[in-house]
Order: sequence, then structure tokens, then C-alpha cells
Amino acid sequence: VVGRLSLGLDGSGSVTVNGGSSLSADVIGLGEQATGNGSLTVTGAGSRVSLLASGTVGNLDIGSRGVGRVSVLNGASFAYGAAGVDCSVDCRIFVGNAAGSNGSLLVSGAGSRLDTTGRVVVGQASVFTLATDGIDYGTPGASTSGAVRVDGGATATSSALRVGQSGGGSGRLGTEQASGSLIIDGLGSAWNL
Repeated sequence: VVGRLSLGLDGSGSVTVNGGSSLSADVIGLGEQATGNGSLTVTGAGSRVSLLASGTVGNLDIGSRGVGRVSVLNGASFAYGAAGVDCSVDCRIFVGNAAGSNGSLLVSGAGSRLDTTGRVVVGQASVFTLATDGIDYGTPGASTSGAVRVDGGATATSSALRVGQSGGGSGRLGTEQASGSLIIDGLGSAWNL
């Protein structure tokens, strides 16, 4: 896929990558509108999703305004950021981004991997307004939930990791809630920074 792949833009959408197959795109968005519900499953040894992050293509949002889920299972891999691309600042993964969103990420099973050269943020409640920020994004006063689990000998690697942060934007009322959780469980399971 050249450019952005949207899963659950304003409805329900899902993609499964299995049987040793692969999917590549510049970036993926899951649950991009408030009514969106997007799901991506990568499963089985040799199955791979690669996000190239070429140019300024934005963040990987797992639950941008709506609901998003990514599962990397049974020896599959998920990589964000091509070799030689400096994305330590720009290649960010948000698991729940706008206020009112819900995101979840599961990396499970021996040999399963999530790798990004950027940072991962789990649970953020941003609210931007068109008048001030140039975009309507997030629901003022709403709560965000982000959950990440790495288990069964799976591993994740990122340049930084933040679990629960308030988020940005001029539309915040101050009552938004950002809830983030991270569970690393099982022999050999790890998050490397």
C-alpha cells in the first residue's frame, strides 16, 4: 500500500495477515473517527507488517478518535520505521490518542515482535479545535483508555515508552482522563528501550 491504510475510518474494518504473508504501507490508522472501529491481526511465523514511515505521514494511531486493536501473535512481527529513516521523534505509536478513544495492543507468543524506532504512548487524551489548532480532534471532557500486553515470550522495542499522559490541544477542558496500562508477563517476555 502506498500511503495511508485506514481500518475502521468511520465504520468497522479489519485486516488479518497470516500464513507467512506480509503487508507494507507508509502508515496505518485504526478507528480514525469517533464511530470508527478498526482491527489488525498479524499471526504466524513469518507473517509481517512493515510501516515504512516515508515522508511526513503522521503517527500510528491504534484508536485515533474511535476504537482500535492490533494483535501480533504466534511468531509474527510488526515493524514501524524503515532502516535509515530517522523517526525517533516522528514515528510515534499512540494506543488511544484523542479524548474519547480506546486502543489496545497485544504482542503474544514466542518469537512475536513489535519494533519501532520512535516512542510508544499508551493512553492519551488530546483535544484540538479547528479554530485554534486547524483540526477538530477529540471530545472535550472525555476519557481515553489504552492497554498494552506483551506475553508468552514476545518482545517489544521502542526508543521511549509513556503510559498515561494528558495529551495536547487547546480544546482541553481539564477534565479529560487518560488511562494507560502495560502488562509484561511470562518467561522471556520483554520491552526493550
